Amino acid sequence: MFAEIVTFYIPKGILSIRTAAEHELNPLQLSIERVAAPTLLLTCSNPPQPMYPRDILMPQPQFPKYHKTNLWILSVLAVLTFVATGCSQYQLAGRVIEGPNSYIAVVDQNDPRLNAHQYGGGVANTQISVTLDPNDMRPIHEGTAYSDLSGNFSLPINAQGAGFLMYEAQVTAIESGHMPTQQEFALPSASKRILVVLKSGEGKLSPKTNLIEETLKMGEPYMR
Repeated sequence: MFAEIVTFYIPKGILSIRTAAEHELNPLQLSIERVAAPTLLLTCSNPPQPMYPRDILMPQPQFPKYHKTNLWILSVLAVLTFVATGCSQYQLAGRVIEGPNSYIAVVDQNDPRLNAHQYGGGVANTQISVTLDPNDMRPIHEGTAYSDLSGNFSLPINAQGAGFLMYEAQVTAIESGHMPTQQEFALPSASKRILVVLKSGEGKLSPKTNLIEETLKMGEPYMR
């Protein structure tokens, strides 16, 4: 190890432990050689290391202080919100009207076509069937609802997390005297509505090919 020479110009004869501490040196590591006054030559085997003043403290992160009452109120509100959300069942609601073509669309709840007073009468007694994730191995059949005299319908969806989680919905609308229609789309949020438009006439739905069933049929010869 190479020694380093550090010279301090201090009055002769007052070197002490206190003086060494003021210069951030360990007095036990010093070899003192008296030279001509008024200086002392101090030889240090290790260079002095910088030290942080003790009166300077590291800044501590400040966190907001909540009163116990406020924390209790926040906890109660969180529980009530969870209960209210969990108890309210998702409803797939909408209206059936007559139009030049048969189709199903997701619209805003303020769409004027959903209002019987603004848009006229709807198509009553329309059968609305809903299936979630129709292309999966285990599709979820949510049931059937019928439109009332104004064409309005509402079907409760029992799937867990409906309205929040992603589901693919297949909606089928059938009514005697109108051409049926079927549409697949992402299950909308609770703020959206389903608009069913049926064309007057007779017709049948073309069978929809299930991709999974078709793949299994194609693989049957190789599984024997």
